[in-house]
Amino acid sequence: MSLKDSLKQAGEQGRDATRRALDHARSQWEDAERRIRASMRIHPRPKAAKSSFAVPPENARQNSADPALNQDMKQARASAEQAKKPNAPVPGSDFEDVKKKGVA
Repeated sequence: MSLKDSLKQAGEQGRDATRRALDHARSQWEDAERRIRASMRIHPRPKAAKSSFAVPPENARQNSADPALNQDMKQARASAEQAKKPNAPVPGSDFEDVKKKGVA
């Protein structure tokens, strides 16, 4: 085998090795993207784990004969609604209080 053939064969082997490495890197990248997308995906909750707040109060009264359970549901709903209120004061609300008192 001549020197020219040896160099040509070494160049082809290098190209083949580079192509294999790029193909392997692409497959690894696609696999990593798939795993990241799967971890970010939002899965629906099972029906058993759903909140009791999904039942409207009218239907809850019809479906439940236990008044204590209805009272508990009302208290839970009221606490949930209270939790939804923002903690930050509304800009100008303190000024309205001052106006009502007649200071300003």
